[in-house]
Amino acid sequence: MAVASMNTIEQQITIKGSRSKVWKALTTPSELGTWFRCTLSAQEFRVGQTVNGASTYPGYEGKKFELEITEMVPEQRFTWRWRPGAAAASDPPTTVTFTLKEVDGGTQVTVVESGFEQISLERRAKAFEGNTQGWKIQMQNIHDYVEQSK
Repeated sequence: MAVASMNTIEQQITIKGSRSKVWKALTTPSELGTWFRCTLSAQEFRVGQTVNGASTYPGYEGKKFELEITEMVPEQRFTWRWRPGAAAASDPPTTVTFTLKEVDGGTQVTVVESGFEQISLERRAKAFEGNTQGWKIQMQNIHDYVEQSK
């Protein structure tokens, strides 16, 4: 894949659960921390807030990150900005948007991460590949979390 095309990651999954239940799993810091496998400094998310996090994911334990919450449209869209693992502090953040849609059988969750073209060329491919694999895992994690917490 040419580096020039490494700008946006999109993953989608359908979860057997209501939009409100999926929304809660996405936007309640303690729930997001459970399935995303991290600890977060916030008790609740608010637009404009910066939240400190640390990974508890095996192999990435203690890796620190920040989320800047940029949009919350209840039960529809949740957006944050952050720096992918391979990005440097000097690289601009990427934007992560979760969109929820009611479908037969549950809720369709789409995650789109964009802005990789702004990451320095020497780190872009690694950041893109790492997050592509990461979002596949995380979408399965939220799926399993919501469906097992009936």
